[in-house]
Amino acid sequence: MEFLNPARTLPFYRRALALFSVNVFVFTGNMFAAAPATTFGSLAKDFGVPFSQLADLITYPALLLGLANLFWVPTALCIGKRWAIIFSMIIALAGAIWGCVAPTYDQLLASRIVASFGAGSVESIGPSIIADLVSPRYYATAMAFYALSLSGGSQLGPLVAGYVSAARGWRWFFITCVIVIAVDLVVVFFLLPETLYEADHPSSRAGMTLTDEDPTKGTTMRVENATGLESSVGQVTHDAQPFQSGLFQLSISERAKQTGIWRYWLRTFFQPISLAGRPAILYSSITYGIVLGSVIAVSTLSPQLFSPPPYHFSEISLGLHSSASFIGLLLTFPVAGPLTDKLAHFLDTRSGEHKPRHRLPALIAPFFICPAGIICFGCSVARHQHYALPALGSAMLSTGLTLVPSVTMSYVAEVYAEFNSQAFVTINAMKNVIGFGFAKGSYQWMERMGVENMFFTMAGIEWAALGLGLFLYFPRVLSCRRT
Repeated sequence: MEFLNPARTLPFYRRALALFSVNVFVFTGNMFAAAPATTFGSLAKDFGVPFSQLADLITYPALLLGLANLFWVPTALCIGKRWAIIFSMIIALAGAIWGCVAPTYDQLLASRIVASFGAGSVESIGPSIIADLVSPRYYATAMAFYALSLSGGSQLGPLVAGYVSAARGWRWFFITCVIVIAVDLVVVFFLLPETLYEADHPSSRAGMTLTDEDPTKGTTMRVENATGLESSVGQVTHDAQPFQSGLFQLSISERAKQTGIWRYWLRTFFQPISLAGRPAILYSSITYGIVLGSVIAVSTLSPQLFSPPPYHFSEISLGLHSSASFIGLLLTFPVAGPLTDKLAHFLDTRSGEHKPRHRLPALIAPFFICPAGIICFGCSVARHQHYALPALGSAMLSTGLTLVPSVTMSYVAEVYAEFNSQAFVTINAMKNVIGFGFAKGSYQWMERMGVENMFFTMAGIEWAALGLGLFLYFPRVLSCRRT
């Protein structure tokens, strides 16, 4: 007999509000991290620093959004996902408030690093909460909204910041973030249930029974145990009252108590790090990180490229121009996953067996689209052509944020199915580190090589990374024969 997570038996409105609050947090965190690009003009005047230094306001928060996963996931496994989210939101709120009143550039940078460290929690804990609250039938739909919130925050953030800054000043963007995070924190505190359920401990099973009745009377469950791995499926009925009674009580998980909280935290902290050298995880991190770094580089360089003549872009114009990347996301978002799944299914049918590497040929789409977008952006800006051309290039580049992870992450999920939760934490951290390194020196890179040469080089790096997967696996896939 198996005892399974009771979270999905909560009333629909509770689960819907919980999922909504998680999506709002991931949207706001990514909006906060990416938004200042359109306010560089105002920030440069207020603090007297060049655009190249202001770029750190974007690159360092992007780095912390990834690295924070390594801290918050072990914390969630020790004290529960609910309290990890609450504490991280408090840190994000404190950082945003600090940013509202920061008198110097250094303090503003520090405040953004603190806030991004807090906001980074939801990038790994969020998907696991969704898996706990949503039945498998609707999980893909729920994750689609989550992914859209994550990408939409980073792509629409500059647009929001541009309008708010033009109307009220750049500090009002921070005030807006404070208001949204504070309201969301209240919703999370009162409505987000604890979904870390330890099925192997009797104390977690109060109020639950298994049933073999009609499936419509029970709820299909997925368990996430203390190692972060998803477990099996079954039908349960559950009285929600005992589960809700501990909503405001902070406690330590049974696994952490048995092992020792600090020992258990360190063990779960080092688990994802130990996976960094696995080939599929390393390749997924590199390709995703390079695409992410290219998008960040374009965002941070845009004020320098479009504020001077001949474009003369205002903060609002910069925000509107940056929204082209969101259009690219919207166009590819509905097809990215199905493209990978259908191509893999075709190759499975052709070869007569299912193999994880059959997902990799779908990299052919970003292989042609993303580097071409970089060249379109760089060449049109360098030659001072119509602003629609760099907008098109930016949209083409941003498609990689959906096309690349839909291939590489699903490949990793199959290759390392026994510890894919830890693998995703590793990828989340590594791709942000790689993206940070790729974007951090973009201003110096541009000054040294020139706009056109720099973007040609960037495109070449993307082609090499994406082409590696095709070179290593595509010939082997083509050679498959029916059994």
